[in-house]
Amino acid sequence: MAKPGTADDYFLTATQNTFFALTFDVTKKIIVRKKQHGASGSDLWIAYWLADKSGTVAEDILTARSDNPDWLTTINSLKINTDNMGTTFTSALKGGTIPLDHVVVDEVLERLQILSANDLMALCNNKATNKEVIVCALLAAKSGTQPLPFLQRVQGHVKNWDSLMTEAGINIRNIEQTLLTTFSALKRG
Repeated sequence: MAKPGTADDYFLTATQNTFFALTFDVTKKIIVRKKQHGASGSDLWIAYWLADKSGTVAEDILTARSDNPDWLTTINSLKINTDNMGTTFTSALKGGTIPLDHVVVDEVLERLQILSANDLMALCNNKATNKEVIVCALLAAKSGTQPLPFLQRVQGHVKNWDSLMTEAGINIRNIEQTLLTTFSALKRG
């Protein structure tokens, strides 16, 4: 029998990739391929979010990112106007304390009304990764409770992600349908 928690990274990654694909209307195959060719998950979140906000093609943003040392230089090289992207993004872009990809994921979750700013701050203060934030949001929505206790159970070694998802009735093979059913904002019109 497998050791409890050994599937955690798979559950977290599959959920995040599916959420990302639904959010930005791309296939999971494209996401996986880009990661296999060296794009980080962080860069994918930022590039696709910027593409959505600016009308610039995501592939052009990723190409520019590979040619530049940081996101500020990348954005400047593409002449993307960041005035309407929020002060949190602008601050993080200029070297703030919150990683830029976390700002992007938080903005998406808040804009889609999946998590509140307070819930996101609580998860951030407890050092949740983007993957963990998304899974906490899903578990909270499925159970009608707050997201932070799920993170605390895992961090306290009381539970692991795969057991929490199993207890919530989430089958990873059906994660796309689960996300669409749970988060109505993801539904395509």
